[in-house]
Amino acid sequence: MLPDSMANDVEAIEVLLVDDNEPEIASMLAALRNLNMGVQLHVTRTCQEALAYLHSACKEPKAQRPRLILIEADHAGCHGFDVLDDVQTDHDLASIPVVLLTEEDHGFLPAYYAGRCQFVSKPLSQARLQQILDEFLPPTADA
Repeated sequence: MLPDSMANDVEAIEVLLVDDNEPEIASMLAALRNLNMGVQLHVTRTCQEALAYLHSACKEPKAQRPRLILIEADHAGCHGFDVLDDVQTDHDLASIPVVLLTEEDHGFLPAYYAGRCQFVSKPLSQARLQQILDEFLPPTADA
């Protein structure tokens, strides 16, 4: 059983991963540990879990909202596009950047969603993960 979250310190930056592939989740956790960037990864394995988590994070005053959402685009049971659409149409969530992780060519969809999310090919290397985090997450005060 894999942990659903990890943190290097109390001031960790929350990132939500929506993926049901256990080896890919383990790889992401390992990569984040190696990067040592103070990121707390919260994992949901279904789109429904992700949406419930996101909506509860907006309603709870002390809940930490994710600063970045990584979604498997071709998720079993639903598409990451469904989560993206919900996030982008909810004014409490729309400011959270979304990265769709995909193994397939989605044709015109990257152009359709341009400006709303970023498409990244899988498997995701540690170097590419570092680039994504650097692009979407602010530098820490220690940097």
